[in-house]
Amino acid sequence: ISGYGRFHLIGDGAYPLKRWLLTPFRDNGRLTAEQKKINKSLSSKRQVIERSFDFLWYACTPVLRKELRWPGL
Repeated sequence: ISGYGRFHLIGDGAYPLKRWLLTPFRDNGRLTAEQKKINKSLSSKRQVIERSFDFLWYACTPVLRKELRWPGL
């Protein structure tokens, strides 16, 4: 997420809120509609990022394994 030239990382609720790290609002049963909307948006963005890393990992793993083998083994 970027705005006006600033960039942020997106984290889950296990991380504390920092200027550079966006985390969801803690759901204590009193979230406003806007806070729920923000949480849903952050969650969907995190899921896309996590799936992308999974895809890259599985796509690159065979290549890495092949390059790490010793010749003749």
